[in-house]
Amino acid sequence: MKISFKTSQQETTFDNLAAIWRLADDIEVYQGGWLFDHFYPLFTDNSLSCFEAWTLAGALGSITSRLRIGHMVTSNTYRHPAVAANSVATLDHITGGRAEFGFGAGWFEDEHEAYGIPLPPLTERFDRFDEALEAIDLLLTKPVTDFDGKYYQLSQAHCEPKALQQPRPPFVIGGKGERRLLRSTARWADHYNYPGCWRPPKRSVTWAGIPHDHRWETPFRRRWGPGPAGRRWRFFLGRPGPDGMAGSGQSSGWRMS
Repeated sequence: MKISFKTSQQETTFDNLAAIWRLADDIEVYQGGWLFDHFYPLFTDNSLSCFEAWTLAGALGSITSRLRIGHMVTSNTYRHPAVAANSVATLDHITGGRAEFGFGAGWFEDEHEAYGIPLPPLTERFDRFDEALEAIDLLLTKPVTDFDGKYYQLSQAHCEPKALQQPRPPFVIGGKGERRLLRSTARWADHYNYPGCWRPPKRSVTWAGIPHDHRWETPFRRRWGPGPAGRRWRFFLGRPGPDGMAGSGQSSGWRMS
């Protein structure tokens, strides 16, 4: 079992976050640390403070030397695939090859409405998510990328410098959707972020939050192939806050291999 932690960058100061991350960097039991990717604080007053995720990751990565670092998870609706690919490649250089790319389809309506960022219906959102995953993978692994999707197009696109980790930093896909998300996970993910304490589990999970019915994996892997070489299936579980919601306040994560 490998243990990571997650800090909520809301209603706090950078100095406080930096102190936590420096301390964790010296504690060998922690393999990595995570942030969330939101502009508004979660489960509280929207007018309260919240640091932007990718700028913060670069800052925390520059003051640590060992911890792996990523977002649980970045919303596809906030960043074009080309922007996301360049961001994760840059973070990998800042951290000396410690970046992980957490990615999700997007969900927080308040942010989208306030900032005028479109939040498409679920079907379109996951169609965009699938296209973005493929485009980001190509940008991180190919010298030149051409991509002609329904929602995203790339023409002779470069993403340089490439990340230090080869063939690319690990992809972490987050969420619970069984019909679409798990298909994407089987095809692209190195890790799977399962928010075990988020809401009452469906029939395919135990009360501890760990999926026990893996019948979904076989048909998807048979159709899409084994996915990234050397992939090991991992699950991230969050410690619930006082209101029972994972991710409220400070939270911790456990990665099980």
